[in-house]
Amino acid sequence: MRYKDLNELSDVGLVGSNADWHNLPKEVYKSVKKEKLTLLRTLHDRISTDAKLPMPPVRVEPFGWVSPDGMSVVFGKTEWFALKDGSYFIGVLMPVSTLVAVEDQVLLRRILCHELRHWFWYLQKLFHGGESVDPALY
Repeated sequence: MRYKDLNELSDVGLVGSNADWHNLPKEVYKSVKKEKLTLLRTLHDRISTDAKLPMPPVRVEPFGWVSPDGMSVVFGKTEWFALKDGSYFIGVLMPVSTLVAVEDQVLLRRILCHELRHWFWYLQKLFHGGESVDPALY
């Protein structure tokens, strides 16, 4: 499993190096920072309100993903995140390509809801003794 180092457990945020983010086209970077993260945060909060449950933290990294066989696009996944104090949490990781390619808010909400289901499944497996649980479910 890959670990990310985060400073805080905010609801929605970016991970990755500044260099990687600045390697994206300027229009994409500005759109993500000014509009896409706000939309993602709004959808995150609405899902939490509708479900009457907290949503896991969501992080966006500056890459695009494909499945291991290279035959399909991956829009998000559950992931372990490391905090500076050495503790870990499970959240949702999305590639920036999801925010760029998915313009339909309903579809983006469905992707977030899908990842929320994976997050709950993952937590259930951990609480019921799952020692080796792969968070990447395709």
